[in-house]
Amino acid sequence: MATNPGTVCAQPSSSGMRGVEDCLVLDIHTNSTNSSEASSPVMVWLHGGHYSTGSNQGISFKNLVAEGIVVVALNYRLSIFGFLCLGVADAPGNAGLKDVVAGLRWIKDNIKAFGGNPNNIVLFGHGSGAAMVDLITLQTHTRGLVHKAIAQSGSSLAPWAIAYEPVERAQLFGEKLNYSRKSNEELARTFVNTNLTALLTNLNGFKFTDNTPLFAPCLENPLLDSNDTFMTEAPIDVLRSGNYSKIPFITGYTTAEGSLRASEVIENDWLNKMQANFSQFLQPDLEFVNGSIRNETEASIRDRYFQNRIINMETITDYLEYHGDSMILISVIRGARERATNSPDQVRLYEFGYMGSYGQPWTLDTITLHGARHGRELDYLFGTTAQPRSLITDDTVSTSLVRRWTMFAHTGVPIALTAPGNASWPPFSATAMNCFVYSQPGTANGATENLKQDPHQSRMTYWCVGPHTAYIYGGGLSSIVDVQWVKRTIGFHET
Repeated sequence: MATNPGTVCAQPSSSGMRGVEDCLVLDIHTNSTNSSEASSPVMVWLHGGHYSTGSNQGISFKNLVAEGIVVVALNYRLSIFGFLCLGVADAPGNAGLKDVVAGLRWIKDNIKAFGGNPNNIVLFGHGSGAAMVDLITLQTHTRGLVHKAIAQSGSSLAPWAIAYEPVERAQLFGEKLNYSRKSNEELARTFVNTNLTALLTNLNGFKFTDNTPLFAPCLENPLLDSNDTFMTEAPIDVLRSGNYSKIPFITGYTTAEGSLRASEVIENDWLNKMQANFSQFLQPDLEFVNGSIRNETEASIRDRYFQNRIINMETITDYLEYHGDSMILISVIRGARERATNSPDQVRLYEFGYMGSYGQPWTLDTITLHGARHGRELDYLFGTTAQPRSLITDDTVSTSLVRRWTMFAHTGVPIALTAPGNASWPPFSATAMNCFVYSQPGTANGATENLKQDPHQSRMTYWCVGPHTAYIYGGGLSSIVDVQWVKRTIGFHET
């Protein structure tokens, strides 16, 4: 059953707008409504969409329900409605994340009526939904609401996961609506009183080359009411402090995450723009002492991915690799490393490289590309595409994914029990960086499941040990934001 299936939260779309403001519903999928037998694990799904778009429409959870799981798909407010952050009482930030926490509290109190075990709740999500999973599990006030977690192709350490200039972004949007030179309090009230259609239609057209969304989660003003605060500390600081629940945690990525930025090549001319001004494409979480260091870093990164070649269609694979690394892969593996330091035997990492019937080589402007695109594993987990499976290995991979995800929900260990899918998946740790791999037949001895050690070691060394380790959130984003809010609260306002 589902309480209100199909409701979509208000969001911008190609037609201008889509969805409704009154959208905070949850869909419950279960085979039982016997509260006396409330023993089924509960898997709570958070969709992706860069915090700006997306819904639970078109997703089937029947594969999971068939394995004795109660699935809940949560809605949360998006874009300006869910992530406007002005550091004032009317717009403190993180409304979308607070929606999820409220939903988790409801599930904790009511899921027994649907056959679910309130003491075995698994939060899982993809993309920005995965980053939200990560963020939620790091907060002390959410302890007891989530008992296991799966973050697919997203991390709280991703350069887009948290807003670095939330007020400036809100002001930028306000300027598009001719709301300029307003205080944060005035701007918050003005947005509230603006027509829904005007808000949504004007949200279109924002595309930042550093891969950040217009509105995103933020570190909240610590001077506001703490009872309504979701987050005031940077994720990396929380991870390194160890002050979070050490729950079983799965995270991973696909082999072609850069496909996220394939459409920008055609629609936004990003190859030519990147060739002309590479600096604009640097991720925002890098901190530079001065302009000289910034120039050196830019040259180093460009040489790492493109050498001395022109950035055009002939180097499209390098373009996709850069965006895949900077947006997803590096932060996912880095997050696994950080969690494993304080959560021994609780973290597992995967790499999804299987293409099969759903992911055969694809083309971009006549160029043939390979690899499992962003979100490809969802096709095998949920069966989200109508395209028929034509390969025996398609069923093997699908069965393995479903069994491992659901056995993780049941036991905390992603075992598949029986073939297909009987390869061992040991934990990821500082001394044994195990990575479970779904690979393409014909590679890795012809198997679809394999294990490898220390994935992408050279890339991780470059980004995390080399000259690019001065991440803002690694050097104290929390303190930077504290100063920002204090300045603004006592009357500081940039015009």
